[in-house]
Amino acid sequence: IYMVTGKDVYYGMQKRLLAIDSTTLKSTVPVDSEMVTFIHDDMLIPGKIYRPNSGINRTAIVMNPGSGAEDMDGTFTFIGPVGCLFPYLNNKTVRNFGDLGKGLASYGYVAMVYDKPEWIKAICSNDFGIKTFHKLWMTSDDAINYLKTKSYVNPDKIILLGKSEGTFLIPKISNGRNDIKALISIGCGKAPIDTVVFDQLTSLVAHNCLNDPLNSEARGVLAAFNAIRSGSHNYVLTGDLFPGYNCLPFETMKEYVDFYDNVVSNYNSTTNLNLPKLFVGMSQDWNIPPLQFERLKRSVLGNRTFISLDDLTHFLCTEYSAKYCPEATEVIVYW
Repeated sequence: IYMVTGKDVYYGMQKRLLAIDSTTLKSTVPVDSEMVTFIHDDMLIPGKIYRPNSGINRTAIVMNPGSGAEDMDGTFTFIGPVGCLFPYLNNKTVRNFGDLGKGLASYGYVAMVYDKPEWIKAICSNDFGIKTFHKLWMTSDDAINYLKTKSYVNPDKIILLGKSEGTFLIPKISNGRNDIKALISIGCGKAPIDTVVFDQLTSLVAHNCLNDPLNSEARGVLAAFNAIRSGSHNYVLTGDLFPGYNCLPFETMKEYVDFYDNVVSNYNSTTNLNLPKLFVGMSQDWNIPPLQFERLKRSVLGNRTFISLDDLTHFLCTEYSAKYCPEATEVIVYW
């Protein structure tokens, strides 16, 4: 259930009886939430700060969301092919990012979440404005700057947390700063974005949740991203996984591909090598499977801890219930 070898930890669902019992961790701090807005490039970004209802000089965690058009709470409904893949969760809704933020605040941390730019406005809409990589994927940069102005936050104790796609982004963001004290990655792995999506699409076909017997959509994703890597502007991204990405300039898409391809070198950079880093995987993660988590574990150097949460999906719940599992919150606090 609970084995420690160096800093590699397997963290089972029975952990409360072993590593973390009721005398070690207590979530007793009353939590407030504060709706905020901050400027990011040419957009006004809505956000939410979960925080203890009293106290100053709190350690603060800026939470970088996953891929696609996500709202600040990470709202996701299991419908369509993904609902088919998780039949017990079909038509159920999770808000795992909001639940994680509230959980962290209940242990005394300040946690900030925000709406992604493409959630606020469709990328292809006329009023989206500039379509740069920084605007679409580096929102946490300005969220950090904003959060540091709050009187209840210790500006010298800022942690950057990423989930899913956010785990690929946070080392890149940290590389450009000198005020990040730790990195936390949840639902992480080592794989190019097109490999991740190819595996997801072919898995859906194999489970009869997607009608594409020739895997045409999956092969099209590989072809498009290989074209981008080679410098070709002649590519088309089809399907629902990259909404609006065909409207992005080639330079933006090239930077998008590069940050996925360079995730290990970003974690192993001079800035991040000795920064405390926590990597949390889930044994039932379909989006970024345990194999990719293991590949990342073999590649990241320096001050790092890898922990696997048994029985949890990518959405921080089990495949049988949409209820948020507090293990993700507790393992961060314990670390």
